[in-house]
Amino acid sequence: MDIGGSNGKRHCTKKEKRFGIYGTLNIAAWNVRSIGNKESELVEEMKIKGIIRPVLSETKKKLIGTKMIGNCSMIYSGGFQEIRAQLGVALIIYHKWASRVTNYSFVNDGVITVRFKTNRGHITTIGVYASEESREEETRHFYKQLQS
Repeated sequence: MDIGGSNGKRHCTKKEKRFGIYGTLNIAAWNVRSIGNKESELVEEMKIKGIIRPVLSETKKKLIGTKMIGNCSMIYSGGFQEIRAQLGVALIIYHKWASRVTNYSFVNDGVITVRFKTNRGHITTIGVYASEESREEETRHFYKQLQS
């Protein structure tokens, strides 16, 4: 599992404060290659790296829903129960951000959107995991659905 990110802190400039920016929002995109029992490990890495909202791809998790993991919530979108899991995408958020979620949607097993209320408006996080390029027809369908 390749985990990146930054745990560096920096002070806001006067200009950033004037525009309502009071800190950085560290997000990450992690390809977990099957989430299995890695959920607690991912939450630990979030703490270590200072990541607020990681988007997880290739989770191979089935169905759609939410799940509590320690002091975090995971919103996930996966394949049907009857079909072998292939794609899957998820977003993990700390509980303090959970109260700011205004809505989320499961587009398909490779796309999820989560909208957050902020002091200055809204932020929408989109998690995407695309099909393999060798599957031309599925790839075309995926990108057509993504753009609609």
